[in-house]
Amino acid sequence: MLTSSSSSPGLVFNTIQILRGLAAILVVVYHLSLGYEKRGQELIMGGLFQHGFAGVDLFFVISGFVIMHTSHRYFSKPTYFGTFLRKRAIRIYPIYWVTLAFIMGGILLLEFITKTPIAYLPTSWSLILSSLLLLPYHPNINGVTWSLSFELYYYLVFGLLIVSRKLWPVVAIVLTLSGLVIISPTLFAGSHRLFFFFFSPYNLEFAAGVLAWWLIQRYKVASSRCFLLLGTALVWLLVNDGPLVSDAGKRTVLYGVSSFLILVSFTGLELDGWFKPSLITRQLMKVGDASFLIYMLHFSFMPFYGKLVTPFEHNMIVQNIAALLFTTVITVVCIYLHTRFEAPLVKKLNLISKSISLKLTNG
Repeated sequence: MLTSSSSSPGLVFNTIQILRGLAAILVVVYHLSLGYEKRGQELIMGGLFQHGFAGVDLFFVISGFVIMHTSHRYFSKPTYFGTFLRKRAIRIYPIYWVTLAFIMGGILLLEFITKTPIAYLPTSWSLILSSLLLLPYHPNINGVTWSLSFELYYYLVFGLLIVSRKLWPVVAIVLTLSGLVIISPTLFAGSHRLFFFFFSPYNLEFAAGVLAWWLIQRYKVASSRCFLLLGTALVWLLVNDGPLVSDAGKRTVLYGVSSFLILVSFTGLELDGWFKPSLITRQLMKVGDASFLIYMLHFSFMPFYGKLVTPFEHNMIVQNIAALLFTTVITVVCIYLHTRFEAPLVKKLNLISKSISLKLTNG
């Protein structure tokens, strides 16, 4: 049953990091499976991860939870708005730019060696700027960065409440129109594509994360109910596969709802004494810490993976082992890079930006 919770605003949820790691691994293995599906081959691991793209939906729900957990105390404190956006930008842009440079460098090198075009690269300044800033519908050189545009938009919408709680009607309008896009998409037929970005059903997944935080903050979910929620999430995925109009809408209904249930159950179990620190949980949390790097880097190595396993395309034992090894190596490398590069860089940039902000404030 639901009872009052004593969870504090400063509480750190280890299960959030575990779920982040799970989401990243789901996306990696899904992208590995995608190549087999396109070629009409048998899917690796029996097709278990062919819906691994739902890891992105889990990421969105987690983002809603985390931003609400860390920033709700700053509602109606407009002086914090700049700090909020600066921290979010530092978390995303530097690593994105580094990985973008790495990928573009690799593409140019391969094109130079093979003398054949490998991928489309933006050439006009408008497209380059769009890609650098992760604007809506930017040239998607790295196949996963479309989701970062939605992340940044969510930060802006959430930031309205930091400026003033009185701006909540704007947030409500965004969510209402996002819901209507699912329920009655023909109502907006012919609208500009930016309309479908600003009022995407994905907005409801971020909102679901906020709702999950509110429930966990307000109530204590008993372990038995947490396991019931996990079971409900599984059943929802298995039986609720009816046709919906838009892909984003279908994902929100299927994977957004299930991600919400999973998040509430995992955080509820943690508050009830599960997921205590252990060797296993610590290792899983390391994967979660490196999840952004795993998400950003894995896609660029897919062509190399494809070339390595092509000679064994009819040997599923080798293919499964190769997929497992690839995922493991990418994960271990990204954990190392996070510890040695990403975390220190983000920390340093936050200190520099804070110092500059203080100097500007003090004249």
